[in-house]
Amino acid sequence: MKMNEYDAHQQAVLKSQSQNILVVAGPGSGKTRVLVGSIQWLTGPPERVAAITYTNAAAAEVAERIGYRIGFCGTLHSFCLRLLRDNAQALGLPGSLAVVDQETADTILAGCVKDLGYRVKHKGRFEARVAAWMPGDYPLNDEERVGALYYSRLISARMVTFDDILKLTVGFLRKGTMPAPPFDHLLVDEYQDASPVDHEIYDRLAIPYKFRVGDPDQAIYGFRGGDVTCMLHLAAQAEKHVLRTNYRSVPAICEAADRLIDHNLGRIKKTMTPARASGPEQRVFIDGFRTERDELYHVFLMCRDHRGGVAVLTRTNRLADLVAGYLDENGLKVMRPITETRPPDWRMAKLILCLMTDPENNVVASIIMRERHGAKAADDAYAAAMAAGQVLCQAEPVEDIEAALELLCPQVSPETMMQVRALRNALPPGATVSDLLLAMEKTTPNAKYEAEDGDVTVSTIHAAKGREWGAVVLPGWNEGVLPSSLDTDPAALEEERRLAYVAMTRAKDWLYISHADRRDSGWGRGEQEFPRSRFIAEAGL
Repeated sequence: MKMNEYDAHQQAVLKSQSQNILVVAGPGSGKTRVLVGSIQWLTGPPERVAAITYTNAAAAEVAERIGYRIGFCGTLHSFCLRLLRDNAQALGLPGSLAVVDQETADTILAGCVKDLGYRVKHKGRFEARVAAWMPGDYPLNDEERVGALYYSRLISARMVTFDDILKLTVGFLRKGTMPAPPFDHLLVDEYQDASPVDHEIYDRLAIPYKFRVGDPDQAIYGFRGGDVTCMLHLAAQAEKHVLRTNYRSVPAICEAADRLIDHNLGRIKKTMTPARASGPEQRVFIDGFRTERDELYHVFLMCRDHRGGVAVLTRTNRLADLVAGYLDENGLKVMRPITETRPPDWRMAKLILCLMTDPENNVVASIIMRERHGAKAADDAYAAAMAAGQVLCQAEPVEDIEAALELLCPQVSPETMMQVRALRNALPPGATVSDLLLAMEKTTPNAKYEAEDGDVTVSTIHAAKGREWGAVVLPGWNEGVLPSSLDTDPAALEEERRLAYVAMTRAKDWLYISHADRRDSGWGRGEQEFPRSRFIAEAGL
């Protein structure tokens, strides 16, 4: 794109020569456009550029919009796994690291506890404390001694779990033993959702130019480890650019959302500037009802009037289920994520792919043998192989995904292959079998399969982030629903307010907010009184 096709704030970002850039991108401000443009306007070799996104789907979109191959485009876990593998010799790691599931790693952890002679009364709590230990810390107490032995044995077996990848990376960075990555530019998307470990990795990586983009007002993944304070602290150190122009929503929606989020203290102050003109009609509506059933009928009427371009966004899955069922009963075609369960042989598929990346891994091979031929046969074969210094699987490593899937297909069920291929199709170009394994380990079995011709989308607010609709209906704005009754401390309340802000700013033209005096508590206690949400008054509605 030509420079004059960006607005003034976007141009300032693209023209900046700073080595430490933070872009605060409000809703509808062209965040991905600026991220992609910042890559396209770089003059250095494309292979010296790394872009890190929050999901594989986002990485695939960024890669497609760039239009050419760069050095890396994917998630942080995939990036760090490549660092560990590419620098294995310098870091004292095995030449190959197989990504294994937590169940496999837990067998090693249990062995460490037993061999050190510890008696564990509360296994879950003990393992959680071990999991919190960082490699490189000096072991002092029982949990840390177990952690040190666990990591030693895990690495000796040439294995690493999804959660261990970042811990190992930050441990080597702290020691100063991680070689500089082969990149001049690092660009990170959705920085508001970075965890403290993520943030430390980005800060410690020896890459000259760093570009980070996100919006603290849209940080809604605290339950996944995200910590908005990471971005707030970065704002005091980096060259900061704020993208305020909202190209999505009409002014009334922008203004109401701004009034709401202004009640948060932990934020970078900004006010949206709507690019669209105000219309003559009212665009933001607030309605109260006596019962939840009355509110559902109102939701139905709004969806019927805006069918084809409307979404109902809820705080909880329970309310989303209730809304979807009611709309379906009344003749509207509902588009919803279909909750899948993983097939029984899902773990076997992961083990087979893991062995393809490291055929000499006797631990993984023996687990597969145990599943197929029983414990005695597997243990005997493992013991014999170890005594003779041999490997159980005589094959060459496979990192090409298509070749791996061809080998996997006859060994697992059609249901498993369908789900594996769905994950593979969401990966960015250049992805490997190890990237697929990371996706299989991280991704929850809630794939979205939405019809393209439905009348209304029903979704939780979390699942709707990054999307937009002409009309958005927001039921359940009651104390105890939004904000949730579980969130009583100030930080949690601010995240609930950010969640409401994200919901409001999904709407382009029309926004309908509602509450009901009496709702089903969802705890088997029947209907109870629920006060109107404080967020309604805070939004000036």
